[in-house]
Amino acid sequence: MSTATAPAPPALPWVVLDCFVTRILGEYATEGEAIAAAAEFGSCSFAYPYPG
Repeated sequence: MSTATAPAPPALPWVVLDCFVTRILGEYATEGEAIAAAAEFGSCSFAYPYPG
């Protein structure tokens, strides 16, 4: 039986995820900030609105 808990939801409405959607690479206030950050992380990341 696993004792792992789900990660807490991000505090900001936009996140950058890795390609495999296994890690949140950053949290951002705006879509523009998230897109810019995803570009800096490289081709295997993307901005995504957190459905909070």
